[in-house]
Amino acid sequence: MAGNMRINWKRLILALVVSLGAGVISWLLTGNSMEMYANIKKPPLSPPGQVFPIVWTILFVLMGIASYIVCETRDDDRMEALILYGVQLFVNVGWSVIFFDFGAFWLAFFWLMLLWVLIIFTVWRFFHVNKVAAWMMVPYLLWVTFAAYLNLAVAIINVK
Repeated sequence: MAGNMRINWKRLILALVVSLGAGVISWLLTGNSMEMYANIKKPPLSPPGQVFPIVWTILFVLMGIASYIVCETRDDDRMEALILYGVQLFVNVGWSVIFFDFGAFWLAFFWLMLLWVLIIFTVWRFFHVNKVAAWMMVPYLLWVTFAAYLNLAVAIINVK
């Protein structure tokens, strides 16, 4: 994003609504199942439950801004990047349902691996469009990597 680029506030707000909307949908779909997480065995390094909504809100804001930057960058590859972004958001919501609502920890882990790969591809496509936007997605990739550790460990130590 060039230093002299004007902010299109409507598009920025839309990008944030889409991104944060994915988080809200996740929360609405899994809100009643969150107590399950409090009652399962957790691995070392598991953060307290109240950390998750804070981290996810920050990540969804960063993702929304990154998608806005890509949308506003004049580049032939931006549509492909934004489609990948949308697909990974959808997969992100699906993980919450699989993990929290269904309690299918192993399926959730493999779903999370799909999400992780989609995020890698999204960051890569964003990088070709706008490097700043790509770097804004890196905290999300790191958090999902950490979530994969947590998910795998939960699946192992909570064998039914």
